[in-house]
Amino acid sequence: MTANRFLIIDKGRVLKELTKEELDLACMRCLAVQAGDVKQAAVILEQNGISNYKVIDGQELRVYDDSMKPERLNRLLVERGVDVSAVFEAGISLEDYFTSLVNGKSE
Repeated sequence: MTANRFLIIDKGRVLKELTKEELDLACMRCLAVQAGDVKQAAVILEQNGISNYKVIDGQELRVYDDSMKPERLNRLLVERGVDVSAVFEAGISLEDYFTSLVNGKSE
């Protein structure tokens, strides 16, 4: 049997309840892109064979492709007219995620 829901508890207090998928996404290494037009950025990624990404909100998406380099991703989007304000590596270890929750630095 494998767990598919998790409770993160500190000193008897539930800090967060999440699915395995949510936990995996929170801790997975990726390239985060902050851009003016995330929908257009997603279209460009698809057109270039990059399908392992997730739109976080109207200003950020995350690319989960280990072979993608930040400078290549930035160039790809900028050359096709997307205003990119930041590209950075994101994702933390499970231990760091737990610590950020305990310290109140996460959602």
